[in-house]
Amino acid sequence: MRLRQADTDGDPLLADLASEAEQAVFALQDLGRGIFPSVLVDQGLVPALRTQAGRMPLAVRVEADAELVRTRLDPELETALYFVALEALTNVQKHAPDASASVWLRLEAGEVMLEVADDGPGFERRPGDGAGLQNMADRIAAAGGTFSIDTALHAGTRIRATGPAPESAGARLAQVDQNGRHAPVELPLGREP
Repeated sequence: MRLRQADTDGDPLLADLASEAEQAVFALQDLGRGIFPSVLVDQGLVPALRTQAGRMPLAVRVEADAELVRTRLDPELETALYFVALEALTNVQKHAPDASASVWLRLEAGEVMLEVADDGPGFERRPGDGAGLQNMADRIAAAGGTFSIDTALHAGTRIRATGPAPESAGARLAQVDQNGRHAPVELPLGREP
């Protein structure tokens, strides 16, 4: 389904409505799969983020360290990072629809780092800022990670979420099998994952 490519006769309102309808259809499809999109379950975080970026009505660039493309993370961390990125991108779409966004996944100092940055107007932080920001922080904390936000008026917004890398304590090392599915690696006896 490609509503964005529907004939809108150049009408920006119709184009916006078509884009919003398409996003609603994708969200309902994901909800029907039990909240988790099948690409996240079957192929992992990087393909899921790239798929979601392609569905967004704004320009989104996704970059990831090669090792993170080949290696699956702990499912709880993978899910938390996915939903943090999704919420951050949704916020960009909602509050800065003319902005572009970038998503980076990197391995740094034994941690997986997700960053979502935009070139939108930014905002002043206030106590009690939206429930979405708190939900992102809570979700990543429950997976053993950390969350931060860097923003200011006229300076864009940068969201960071980190979690234990696959070889760190508390994370399960996993590889992708021939079908792209999560396949835990057997560790020698006497070693904890």
